[in-house]
Amino acid sequence: MYNTGTLVGGTTNPYSLRSSPYATAGTVGLYEPAESVWPINSVWIDNTVSTQWLAVGFSDTVATTPRVPTVMAGSYTIRLNFDLGAYDPATVGFTIRAAADNSLAVSLNGFVLPNYGTPTGDTNYSSLASYLYTVNGTVPGSGLLAGANWLDFVVTNSPGADGNPAGLYVEFSAFTGTAVPEPSVCALLAGVAALGVVVWRRRRWAG
Repeated sequence: MYNTGTLVGGTTNPYSLRSSPYATAGTVGLYEPAESVWPINSVWIDNTVSTQWLAVGFSDTVATTPRVPTVMAGSYTIRLNFDLGAYDPATVGFTIRAAADNSLAVSLNGFVLPNYGTPTGDTNYSSLASYLYTVNGTVPGSGLLAGANWLDFVVTNSPGADGNPAGLYVEFSAFTGTAVPEPSVCALLAGVAALGVVVWRRRRWAG
């Protein structure tokens, strides 16, 4: 999984805004802010080639150009759907490093993940040291499922006189996992194993 851009396999823009403090659906949404717009690359941690900020901002119908990611205080839930495909969830592990404006909580399939980072109050947007989460499928109860899974990133925006920026910056790393062979492959391996037994028996009888 890449951060804000693509999943391995080419699915673009896999993140979606699931909930916000705004009563009218569609008032705000997710977008990638322009590099030249405050607070990108001045207050927030710099974008990189592989990792960019996702911001919460007003819809195009009421937005200024370029859009400034300033919205009301409250919690915004950003969801990432992903599918383990052929991977066995009991073997999968990965690390999430994140920054957020302002605070962040992450859950996997509805279960809140512990943060191993060092939150810094309302300034969690200048360093990836603020939030660190690990998922280890080898640990019972890890929460990983075969096939479809989801991560919810709950960004809580602090109050401000005219609203505050709200954004999420995510990096995935240290992915490990073992793919489960397709049924046809399993059948082929079973056939090869059975053939080996037959050959061994014939050789033993001939001896």
